[in-house]
Amino acid sequence: MKRIKSYLILIILGSIVVTICWIGRPIIFEGFGRFLVKTDDTIHADVAVLIRGDRKYQRALEVGRLILSGKAECAYLPKALSDQDVNRLTDFGVYIPTEQERNREVLRQLQVPDDRIIMGTRPPGGGTEIEALRVLGMMHDQGFKSAIIVTNWWHTRRVHSIYSRIGKAYVLDFKVVAARGDPSGPSNWWKYRYVSISVIMEYIKLFIHYFHMHTILTFADDPVLG
Repeated sequence: MKRIKSYLILIILGSIVVTICWIGRPIIFEGFGRFLVKTDDTIHADVAVLIRGDRKYQRALEVGRLILSGKAECAYLPKALSDQDVNRLTDFGVYIPTEQERNREVLRQLQVPDDRIIMGTRPPGGGTEIEALRVLGMMHDQGFKSAIIVTNWWHTRRVHSIYSRIGKAYVLDFKVVAARGDPSGPSNWWKYRYVSISVIMEYIKLFIHYFHMHTILTFADDPVLG
């Protein structure tokens, strides 16, 4: 009898907790969203870097705004694994622009001159950590000392952590900004299917980043670093 009462108490308490969480889910979810946001104020930089992974071209639009408003001198568009997927189509006689080329076309139609667009040539892959090393290599090649890193809001905290570490190590100035124009944000991300997936995945990636698990996790499509 005592055991039954204990189970009933646990069920009642559990129901109360679930009810409170359900009623307060907008506040709880918004807290999860806001934690992922970590951005900087921008003044002027040598280059605006478009972090790959946005197929809505919001990051490309933001890079264009930064250049046209005088906050960045030029744009850097790195390669990504999705570009290789497009290039493989040529084996079947199919020729379409890669995502990198489409990002360049967005900048062109915003009236950004070609001589202010740097197309990355280093092998893609390896996630945000390795992409940061490609950015570092580009800055060394170009003699740049400062960069504005453009990504989506849910990606900014991890990007900020990665580039802050690199900036301190190599005495470079990195600022991180979130691309504008996204209807989703910390206060409503759970209402958008694919943004919800991105937010959940970002927490997993943050765990991997903070515990330096990226140093032991390797994949077949990671680039060979020379």
